[in-house]
Amino acid sequence: MSYGVVPKAGCTFWIRVFRFLHNDTRGRNLDNPFKMTRYEAHGGPRKIKMYRLQKEEDKRVVMATTRFMVARNPFTRLFTAYIDKLYLPDYWSSAGKTIVSRRENASSRSLSCGHDVSFTEFLGHVVDVGERNAVSLNGHWRPIEHACNPCAFKPDIVATQETFSRDSRFILERFGLGHLLQNHSRIDHVLDELTILTDWNYRPHDMCLTRKQLAGRLWRTFQINGYLTPGSEELLEAESSENLTKDKLKQLMFRSYRDSILTKQESSSQRRSFLRQAYASVPRGILDRVVQLFRNDFLYFDYDSSVDTLLHM
Repeated sequence: MSYGVVPKAGCTFWIRVFRFLHNDTRGRNLDNPFKMTRYEAHGGPRKIKMYRLQKEEDKRVVMATTRFMVARNPFTRLFTAYIDKLYLPDYWSSAGKTIVSRRENASSRSLSCGHDVSFTEFLGHVVDVGERNAVSLNGHWRPIEHACNPCAFKPDIVATQETFSRDSRFILERFGLGHLLQNHSRIDHVLDELTILTDWNYRPHDMCLTRKQLAGRLWRTFQINGYLTPGSEELLEAESSENLTKDKLKQLMFRSYRDSILTKQESSSQRRSFLRQAYASVPRGILDRVVQLFRNDFLYFDYDSSVDTLLHM
């Protein structure tokens, strides 16, 4: 099988699976792919062969396999990329600083940290760069057509992020690998996500954000993702900054999640609410440019590109 990688559309899940199947677990003896950390999944050299369809030899190999990719609504993919990479500190020192440098009268702290990029500023940057050269955009917010062009890759199976759990099970079972998900429940998935993102991002930047502020952003992120309930941040606020070690923060989040597990419907409704609020703050002119830049992604994968529908979903 061949997988067309699309960042911010479940790629960490699938890279873990492929590395596990290649026994490419960085020397660790794992009994399932989901014990692999985010760093282990994305970092270092890989045994997995990466193919480029621009090369005829690579193309012949790939076309002889069963091919699949994962699509995602451009609106949600962009919002998730912003939260994961710029609301959280992952890309502050790179894209964050670049975007802040476009701001009139940016403070020295903002220029030095890149920590306070707004969603409107992020989308403005995406369309300004993308309209000149979409291929040059960072992969996490580059249109899917420039990450894995379905017209060239010709996937046999197109999964979607919106039906990711069901589609992933279908694909794995298609290849006789359904057993990989036997001991991976929905609760396991959520606790896994809480662990991965916290371990990756909870590196306090005292000059930019205090430990408490960074913990607050992680907590908010998990509310946006539909894992923690609104108001649950009171549990975090009761803790002193000095006590907020990485392990303590994870303990608080696990406790909050287990004390009030949202149903799938409640989780989905909460995610939609945060998405709608975020886009409601963006000028219509920028939203129209986003739709134009991602027009083929909306078209190829049959997503609704109506801004009015988005704002009233």
